[in-house]
Amino acid sequence: MFRSEWLPQCLAVGMTEERFWNATPREIKPYMEAERIRLKTADRNNFYAGAYIYHAVAAAVENVFNGPKAKAKYLKQPFSEMQSEEEMSEERKRELTQQLFSQLEVMQMNFELSKKSMSK
Repeated sequence: MFRSEWLPQCLAVGMTEERFWNATPREIKPYMEAERIRLKTADRNNFYAGAYIYHAVAAAVENVFNGPKAKAKYLKQPFSEMQSEEEMSEERKRELTQQLFSQLEVMQMNFELSKKSMSK
């Protein structure tokens, strides 16, 4: 059990085999906690990367289909520098929500138009 299950996990989180065999469970726990934190951070970073890509694609698509009338713009600053939701005014929240719905409507209309032109 130790060699087949625990050892590979400890090796994966950076513990040497020698350290593993000489360590107590209490000494192994910080390695596992560090791995949990690393995975959580990587997951958060992947989420932000997806959000940045979404904003880039949404802005590009709207600019292609609507040209100078396009309202979508790429983010002006990183998420980490934006106001937190608690600090944001209710009016600003409504503006951002309306902007999101407008972008989604434009994307839907563009999709439907391209679907019609493909079926012809």
